[in-house]
Amino acid sequence: MKAIILIVTLFTVSLQAQLIDSPKPQPSTVQLAAQSIVDAVNNEIAHRVAVHRICFETLWRNPRPGVTPAAILSELGTKATLVFAFASENLDHIDRCARMVGKTRADFISDADCTPPLAFTAHADGTVTINP
Repeated sequence: MKAIILIVTLFTVSLQAQLIDSPKPQPSTVQLAAQSIVDAVNNEIAHRVAVHRICFETLWRNPRPGVTPAAILSELGTKATLVFAFASENLDHIDRCARMVGKTRADFISDADCTPPLAFTAHADGTVTINP
């Protein structure tokens, strides 16, 4: 039995590994153009996810001494609600794009990286405070 597994493994590896690479056809200019479009779309989603993660980490998991979510929200002042609105729009956009290809927002950014760990209140003046 071990000999059969070894033979199958060696045969499989030999199919994947080559001493001399076979020449690969050069993609056509149309193929290159199409791929650049796909790459741009994929890069945009990756960028949106990265921006959201950076902002989320900075607000909710900031390692700097004395920097708390409440202190950051206070510093944002009347811009805080706008920051939360942009974050919500970004997540909604990621979700809509994900659904177009049969995926969900969670396939791109986990709940842990986009669900605030503390309850908060957005106020009419644009400020946001952490609930007691």
